[in-house]
Amino acid sequence: MRKQRRFIVATALLVVLAVLYMSLQALPSTQTPHLTPGIAPGIAPDAPAASPRGADSSVDRDADKGNANSQSSFLSDSQSDRHRDMPAVPAARGQVAGLADFGQAPAAGAAAGVAAADAAADANVGDTGLRVMRTNRLHAFYYGWYKNPTTDGKWSHWNHQFIQHWDAKVAKKWPSGQHQPPDDVGADFFPILGPYSSADTETIRTHMAFLKRAGVGVLAVSWYPPGMADENGEPNEELIFRLFDEAAAAHLFVCLHIEPYEGRSAQTVLRDLQYLHDTFGGHAAMYRHKGKALVYVYDSYQIDAKQWAAALCNNPSPHRAQTWVIGLLVEAKHRKHVVSSCFDGFYTYFAADRFVFGSTWKQWPNLASFARQNHMIFIPSVGPGYIDVSVRPWNAQTTRQRTGTEYYDKAFTAALAVNPELVSITSFNEWHEGTQIEPAVPKNAMAANGKTRNYLDYGSDPFLFLKRTRFWAAKLQDKQQA
Repeated sequence: MRKQRRFIVATALLVVLAVLYMSLQALPSTQTPHLTPGIAPGIAPDAPAASPRGADSSVDRDADKGNANSQSSFLSDSQSDRHRDMPAVPAARGQVAGLADFGQAPAAGAAAGVAAADAAADANVGDTGLRVMRTNRLHAFYYGWYKNPTTDGKWSHWNHQFIQHWDAKVAKKWPSGQHQPPDDVGADFFPILGPYSSADTETIRTHMAFLKRAGVGVLAVSWYPPGMADENGEPNEELIFRLFDEAAAAHLFVCLHIEPYEGRSAQTVLRDLQYLHDTFGGHAAMYRHKGKALVYVYDSYQIDAKQWAAALCNNPSPHRAQTWVIGLLVEAKHRKHVVSSCFDGFYTYFAADRFVFGSTWKQWPNLASFARQNHMIFIPSVGPGYIDVSVRPWNAQTTRQRTGTEYYDKAFTAALAVNPELVSITSFNEWHEGTQIEPAVPKNAMAANGKTRNYLDYGSDPFLFLKRTRFWAAKLQDKQQA
C-alpha cells in the first residue's frame, strides 16, 4: 500500500513539473534587443523653426500566428557589432525578414514570411479583440533613396550632410560636413536592418512584409520622373518597377508621391499622369480609389493656382479624368489654392502637430468640413513623432516626442474623429526626420567627430509602431464599415 501511495505521489509530482515546464516555455520572451537604449531628448518647445522637408481595392484580411504582444530578441550583441565591418543589412537577415508575426520567431526569408502571413488564420490584435486586416484606405509614405556600398557601390542618404541654418551667424554654432556610416547615419534612430540599400531585394521584400503585417494597404512612393532625383540621391526608375512587382507579390498596392523636381510645372505633372497610366495602368499593384488612380503632389502650392487650373480643370484627357490628384495643404491660405487649382483633394503630410496650419490636429475637423463642402477628399497625415536634429541640428524646437505610442495614438484619434475617406502615415521610412514606423533598435556608436552617439529607440520592442499601426488599421476599417 505504501509503495502504491509513493508511486501515486511521484506520478503527481512529475505531472506538476511537466505542467510548470510547459508553462514556462509558453511565456513570451522578455529579452530586449542589444545595447543600451538611447537617451531621449527633452520635450521641445512648440514653436516651429524650419520646414521638415525642403474602384477601392477590396480589404484583405490577414492574421497572426501566436500572440501579437510576444517579444523576442531579433539581433544579438555580436550581430549588432557587424555594422562596423559590413555596411549592408544584418548577417542574420532571415531573423527579421519573414515575420509571420512581429514578435514571433520568423521564417527563413521575406518571401516565405509573406506566404506564411497569407496562409495564417484570422486572429486578434493583442488583447484588443479587433480582427487583423489590411486596408487600402491606409497609405504610408515610402522612400527608396537609401544606398550602401555592398549593393550600390556607394552610400546615399545614410551619409546625409548637416543642413546649414540660413543665418550664417547661427550656422557657425552647429556642425557641418556629413555623417559617416555605417555606425554614424543621418538619423536619430537606427534601423533594425542596419543602413540598408533600398535596391536590395531582401530589404524590399522585408519592407513589404512589415507593411502588410501592419495593416497598411498602399505605399505612397516618393517619385521623380525618369532621369531625375533629389539633391542627395540618383535616378531610381528601375527601383519603381521593382517596388510595383514586389508589392503585387505581397498583395499590396502602390501610388506615386510626386516630388518637386527641377522644372516641374502643372503641365509636366500632366505628362507624369500620362506616364503613370501608360507604364503602370495595367499593373496588378496599381492603386485605384473608386476606380481611379491616385497621386500625391508634394509642395503643390509652389505652382500658381492658375497654372494648375489650366491643366486640371475640365480636362477630358483619360489620364486626368482617371486620376485623383491630391495637393498639399500647409497654410490656411492654401485652402483657396487647392480649390482654385481643381485638385481632387488635399493631404497634410507633416508629422509635427502645430508645426503648420495643415498639420495641426485641432484644425482637422474644419478641414474635413471644408473638403466636404467643396466635394474634395481630405487625407489627414498621421505620424509617430518628429525629430530631425541629426540633419538639422538647430531645429530642436520642431521635435515631437513619441512618448511610447502616445503621440501616434493622439494623431490617429484626431484623424479618425473626422471620418476620413483615406488616412496617410508619415512615414514608413523617412529616417532623417524621425517619422518612421519601420523597426528600430538601440545602438551606441562613435560618430565621425569622435563623440558617442546614443540613438533613440522604441523601448524593448523594435516592432512597436508596426503593431500599433495594425491596431489603428483595424480601428479605421471598423469605423468605415460601421
